[in-house]
Amino acid sequence: MKPIKRAMIALDLSPMDETLLKFTRLAHDLFELEKLYFVHIIPDFISPKNEDLDFHNQFSTDSPLDEALKSRLEEKVLTFFRKKDQDKLAVEVIEGRPYQQLAKWAEVKDIDLLIFGKKKKSAGSGITAKRAARQIGCHLFMIPETDQLEINRMLVPMDFSDNSVRALLQALSVRELFPEVKIEIIHLVRTLTADHYYGLTQSAAYRAEAVLAARKAYDKILEENEISEEEAPLIIQDDDYGNVYRQLWEYSREDEPDLVIIGAQGHSAMHHFLYGSVTEDFVDYCEDIPILVVR
Repeated sequence: MKPIKRAMIALDLSPMDETLLKFTRLAHDLFELEKLYFVHIIPDFISPKNEDLDFHNQFSTDSPLDEALKSRLEEKVLTFFRKKDQDKLAVEVIEGRPYQQLAKWAEVKDIDLLIFGKKKKSAGSGITAKRAARQIGCHLFMIPETDQLEINRMLVPMDFSDNSVRALLQALSVRELFPEVKIEIIHLVRTLTADHYYGLTQSAAYRAEAVLAARKAYDKILEENEISEEEAPLIIQDDDYGNVYRQLWEYSREDEPDLVIIGAQGHSAMHHFLYGSVTEDFVDYCEDIPILVVR
């Protein structure tokens, strides 16, 4: 698995930036990042009430807008990092359509991880982040509006595909740096379809077979990767809704992990969750928990 070493952070001049910078500092320590690009994009469809113009009018009267923004952002970014780490940092202010520019810069700078905010009520950047998730091929770290910065428990959805195994390995790599962090692996069994087509007895037999198959598949993953189940215990839950993202959201809401790590795609019962519009639905539902999408 390719290590995460180069990150890009999308800032929008809103109060959310401070939360992003705090989580970026955390990500710097989690992944031992070697280069961080802090990017602010001035939309090319700028309007008189745009936050960028308000910022410029408030803090600068002589400097060009991009230079004034860059100077101010550099000053703010530097306060969150130790002096010895500051040579890793770069601040860029560019103009264009936000999600297109994020995709372009992620490719140009060979970015491994894009960090962006997910607001409960967004006037712009949250929508941009959602669109960027469709366009950008690197790992994604979605940060909600929260003051919770500690990561003590991680949840990894598992469908036994290579992508979900990568998510598991990423969680384990985080715990190498923070041994006290606990990992939970969740797999969903679709019982709703069985209940619809079969009687109660047959449905129970179907579930028993599905649980046994899941157990065998997970044991194989543990053996191949030399992982003990004590390190990452498997939790098997019924998908009562026939809707993976809703079931996972409800479990996350009740279990309250500090971080959800998911694979970007899947090829079995959970594939509806792990790509396409369902991922966006889960992100929209899961408003209070940071989500790391592993490609």
